[in-house]
Amino acid sequence: QIQLIRGITKLLVAENPSPVVYTEKLWRRTIVSFSPDHERINHLMNQRKSELADVESYITTKECKMQFLRRALDEPGAEHCGKCSSCLQHPLLSPDIDSGLLHAANLFIKHADLPLNLNKQVAAGAFTQYGFKGNLPASLQGSTG
Repeated sequence: QIQLIRGITKLLVAENPSPVVYTEKLWRRTIVSFSPDHERINHLMNQRKSELADVESYITTKECKMQFLRRALDEPGAEHCGKCSSCLQHPLLSPDIDSGLLHAANLFIKHADLPLNLNKQVAAGAFTQYGFKGNLPASLQGSTG
């Protein structure tokens, strides 16, 4: 439930102008009304499904991977690369996974805290509805974290 709310909030914040704003550790409504653009949502969903199908086709194809990519990108060139798993007829990497290494990688990802260095200036032309220009006031600047 909480993840769903976070996802919806992220979508609302991405709208321009945004119907919500985060201030003083609270999410607040703005005067902007929101109605979902169902046509855009359906278009994006269909595009993602198509992209996923393309990736699955690339992974499972028996033809040269480079030829597959060239055809998908409408590029000339039909020769086999001779270097991909399809051309060599075996996996380029071992499919066997060391369970200890997998566990260590999972722990690393879960505990990898990378600092985010936030901009102190507003990009030109961004958030014009809020009147932001140039440097953000210190009270609105995010801190590294």
